Amino acid sequence: MKLFPSTLNEKALNSRIIILGLLILGQPGCSEEPVDAALKGTWVDSESLPLQFMEFSSTTKGRFGLFSKASERYINFSYRLLSDKIAIDIEGDASGETIHNITLNGKESFEISGITALPGTSTRVFTRKTMLTGNGSKVISLGKDDIYFDFDDGYSLQAHKTEDGRCPQGAVCIWQGYAAAEFNFVGDGNVTSTFHLSTYELLPQLRTDTLIQGLTFTLTDITPYPGIGKQIKPEDIKVIVTVEK
Repeated sequence: MKLFPSTLNEKALNSRIIILGLLILGQPGCSEEPVDAALKGTWVDSESLPLQFMEFSSTTKGRFGLFSKASERYINFSYRLLSDKIAIDIEGDASGETIHNITLNGKESFEISGITALPGTSTRVFTRKTMLTGNGSKVISLGKDDIYFDFDDGYSLQAHKTEDGRCPQGAVCIWQGYAAAEFNFVGDGNVTSTFHLSTYELLPQLRTDTLIQGLTFTLTDITPYPGIGKQIKPEDIKVIVTVEK
């Protein structure tokens, strides 16, 4: 569900953000104070469009971020951590601090309450991500913790669950094998799609490309290429995708 209805005009949307946007993203130019290591970084609600995200970059300052097609918006605020709660004071909002429950789920996600008045969304889950952005990009390179947002075409894309069964360098194999990845796409109208692509096409089980909302996504490579005795760390893997309209 969207945090902000798509029917709102820009003025109304900005007003709604002030009232409802109780999230965090470190603002440029703020002092480089130490921040709790468990919270440091960018956190994304990757299931929604517009794309909502936050980042803790200092111990007191932040901003809420909202990406949609041809648009990016930010709201600055101050915050205080209170054990399992967080107090947020939005810049320019005279109503003062609001208090929210916050629960860390290991190192990769957390839940925060009360960020929206919309029914059924009182608690949201945010996942640690590296934000990548572009404008009609033709080639996208995704790591395991990356999320890409395209301002021209208004979609987000992530790659998950890579597998690599290609014949390793230095080995003699009866066939070349293939590598594959699972993708999560969120586009206009909050259309969500999960799909699998392979470097080798063998229909109907394996396919190299897919068409979503007028965009063709093709898996062209997964790097690095495997080799005999070669140890590849998950954080070193890159999924290369081309995009055509």
